[in-house]
Amino acid sequence: PAEVAIVGDPKLVLRQLMHLPTFDAVEMAAATDRSASTPALRKLDISSRPDAWVTGDPLPMPAGSPEHLFAALQQTAERFPGRGLILLDAQLNETRFSYAQLVDAARIAAAGFLRAGIQPGAIVLLQMPFDQRFFAVWWGAVLAGIRPLNVAMPEQYSARNGVAQKLYNVAHNFTELTVVAEAGRVIATQQWLGEKKTVISADALLEHGERCEAAPVSRDPVAFLQLTSGSTGTPKAIQITHRGILHHVAASAIHNRYSSDDISLNWLPFDHVVPILTTHIKDCVLGIQQVQLPTVSVLNDPLLWLNAMSQYRVTYSWAPNFAYQRVVEALRQRTLLSAPDLSCVKILMNAGEQVLAPVVTDFQVACEPFGLKPNAVQPAFGMAEACTCMTYNNDSDRVLSVRFNNTLDPAVCDVNDQGQHGFVDLGSVVPGVEIRITNDGNELVKEGVIGRLQIRGPVVTPGYLNNAEANAEAFVGDEWFNSGDLGFIWNRRLVLTGREKEMIVVRGANYYCFELEQVVANIPGVVPTFVAATGAALQDGSNSDALVLFYVSDNSVDATVLERQILARVA
Repeated sequence: PAEVAIVGDPKLVLRQLMHLPTFDAVEMAAATDRSASTPALRKLDISSRPDAWVTGDPLPMPAGSPEHLFAALQQTAERFPGRGLILLDAQLNETRFSYAQLVDAARIAAAGFLRAGIQPGAIVLLQMPFDQRFFAVWWGAVLAGIRPLNVAMPEQYSARNGVAQKLYNVAHNFTELTVVAEAGRVIATQQWLGEKKTVISADALLEHGERCEAAPVSRDPVAFLQLTSGSTGTPKAIQITHRGILHHVAASAIHNRYSSDDISLNWLPFDHVVPILTTHIKDCVLGIQQVQLPTVSVLNDPLLWLNAMSQYRVTYSWAPNFAYQRVVEALRQRTLLSAPDLSCVKILMNAGEQVLAPVVTDFQVACEPFGLKPNAVQPAFGMAEACTCMTYNNDSDRVLSVRFNNTLDPAVCDVNDQGQHGFVDLGSVVPGVEIRITNDGNELVKEGVIGRLQIRGPVVTPGYLNNAEANAEAFVGDEWFNSGDLGFIWNRRLVLTGREKEMIVVRGANYYCFELEQVVANIPGVVPTFVAATGAALQDGSNSDALVLFYVSDNSVDATVLERQILARVA
């Protein structure tokens, strides 16, 4: 395990498998003396700036638009009976599952839920691989008015396995909950969760021959539940509504010019909210052909993502920032036998974690020879509590980052092209949604002032299930939801600088975790994206933090040399 080397200054460097610091306090003090190079801060008059409040264009929903997800799926199956899902296994063998087949299978699953005595409003926790049966059971639950909840499947059932512990905690956190598992996992899941929890086989829901022919009518506005981020512990359950999802789909379709002729590709697991909502449900509502790659296959070979987009003439795909970095690294290390043709790609959304400008630029440059459009990579921001993405940057070739300098007021940004700090422009807000930036007292601030990002609109969750304390903290009044993110608005576009608890203060100066991580990740010898920065409060009465850096070395540089380079670059 790594050890922390404390060297007498509020900057710490985490050592890997070492127990002694590689430099003394004198060296550290010299390296961190910023007095000679730090320009004097100035006060900025921002009284003429507009308020940091952006309202998206109106979103009129056409008369007769579906109000229930299953009704939307059924409408798509009637309009596009030949379209649906192309599911690839680890050997890249195809299984095609049309929307018409999905509707029929979902009706069978819904009848299976009724046969099992599971009532509308109940929760079903799914422990299934992401194949046809998964989608049939998920949509069958939606049709029956039951709330599906996707949870990752553990590799082993042990208290030492974080995923298994998360499954146990979530299952025991709700009384009216039934677990639906693939046949081969029923016994092990039952043993792990105990006799007080009901575990049924997915096969029992699908192999009885009956169909639920009833119209999808439910008094429950909630379509499904989604867990908050985190791999362990007991995450909160977000209630996601039919109305919010359908608003998101309609708004994003206008903002991004989606078409039923598009072809989408996803390779991330469906316990993540973006694969299930932003891609799968959106495609089901709009009639878009879907391609699904196995997650492990792409993690093992990131270039499979590019090749599949080329083969299936994909127009839309997405991934978190780390995946774009992995593609860049893979292209540097390997020569492709045949170059993929990415001229078909319209949008590659970058969301799910902090978007880093150098990664976006490197990816665009690396893929330009394959015909990728200059603005294909689309930085975006969203969260499950707001039906995922609500801002998108469709101009990343022209406006990728917003740069600024600090001022006497730590929250006020002096925006200019030569600024010391830079964060990715996450674009403008979709129709029918509002965003604003406030101070700690939830009072509206001006553009260019860092504060709390808050969201309002039909996409916002009605709340966390059975968690009054979390709801009281998140909803700040007048239907505004506090995201927990820090950022600012500039030219009516969103820029995020971190989470509320991720600002590091050293001797009165503010440091942004993601910015520090980006600096360290660019140092030769550090594995890109495997860097974390955090602050530790000093106990000396100074109200200052110590900066702690975690990193992973690729072992190409001596540890002592590498740490000196990290210190010099950060200082």
